[in-house]
Amino acid sequence: MTVEEKAKLIIQDIKEETGINPVKIFKRMASKDYISMHGPEHHILDGACVLVAYNNAVGNIKLDECLERLVSEGLKMPGGYVWPLGYLWCHYIYRSSSFYIR
Repeated sequence: MTVEEKAKLIIQDIKEETGINPVKIFKRMASKDYISMHGPEHHILDGACVLVAYNNAVGNIKLDECLERLVSEGLKMPGGYVWPLGYLWCHYIYRSSSFYIR
């Protein structure tokens, strides 16, 4: 299954969510067969969970437009792109915070 196909399924399924806790929404969505633990579909899934939770809690966003934009931008990010950034950020925090540790 391609990332584009997974993105369509994510959007289809996430619109059925009624909760307001993005972590619980994520856990339900992540348990679906088409979601890989470390797949690039997380570039879409993570943001979609936050958008849906916010929309369910407050209800004043154009959810379809937001999800469409999220998919458009998320599909531009290639797989394996995020972990080096996370590594660099953690390294930066570690090096910066060690100055303050006595």
